[in-house]
Amino acid sequence: MTDGRKKNGGRRSGAGRKPSLNPIAAVRLRDPALQAKLVDLTRREREAEGDAFISQEQVIAMLIEDAHAELVAWDSLAQSSTTLPAMIDYPTNQLLPSPALHASMREQSLLGPSRATALPCAYQLVITIEDVTPRIWRRLVVTSETTLAQLHTYLQIAFEWDDVHLHEFRLHGAVCDEAMTLGQLGVRHGDLFDYVYDFGDYWLHAIAIEDCTPMNPRARYPRCTGGAQPGPEEDSGGAYAYTQKLARSRRAKAAAKKRTNNAGGTSKTKKKSATSQRTFSQATVNRRLAAFCAGDPFYAGA
Repeated sequence: MTDGRKKNGGRRSGAGRKPSLNPIAAVRLRDPALQAKLVDLTRREREAEGDAFISQEQVIAMLIEDAHAELVAWDSLAQSSTTLPAMIDYPTNQLLPSPALHASMREQSLLGPSRATALPCAYQLVITIEDVTPRIWRRLVVTSETTLAQLHTYLQIAFEWDDVHLHEFRLHGAVCDEAMTLGQLGVRHGDLFDYVYDFGDYWLHAIAIEDCTPMNPRARYPRCTGGAQPGPEEDSGGAYAYTQKLARSRRAKAAAKKRTNNAGGTSKTKKKSATSQRTFSQATVNRRLAAFCAGDPFYAGA
């Protein structure tokens, strides 16, 4: 070629390629030390979340979000004339100002009297579907700035509901406004409130505030940290009918196992249905929560 361009199957290198729709894909780390740190951070995040599919791009996005949240938090502290409450024992891995800087801010009157309610915190929630045996539960960690409308979606994801029925939150028997945040709701450690989904089947979820701690700028919110048993199928009749269904399923499996043992292990077993193969996956719940918070309308397939 006379213009000195390299041939690539008769086309210029890069010709015809579509530009990436994801800006983070354009990030390139040429420093080997930074590359090694990113690999280590990704490995630690995968171990902490129990999700082997977390990518380096997701880790970069989380670092950017954490740094921005930290800047916003400290800027709001300075502008609202509030102070860090001395009674809170902050974790050592949290990015907080040094004692000297904190003392300097006090001397400059940038921080006024203590007002703990102005500081966002992290709520550890344990949600249990009532009157179902074996127990179906999830543990979620969310911020105090989470609205009840957002918490509704988190619960739908955690229990694999399809969000096709009415719902409501109740505190001390009163229906709550879903525009309120958990902080505005005034719940504290040890408090209980309810979430009702599907007024026909009437799935009652008891939500317990298991812990309330300062927010960690390095942590991801919301996230699922535990749980057991898959969520019930939609329109399965409610807690009593679903419990009876599970009991029949256990008896059928025990009978099939007994027949197999009596036949010397040669008895054919029926193919399992799709509903019987439902399992709880903490990694899947966290993947879908992250997809929803990132604005993905197809988060249910994440």
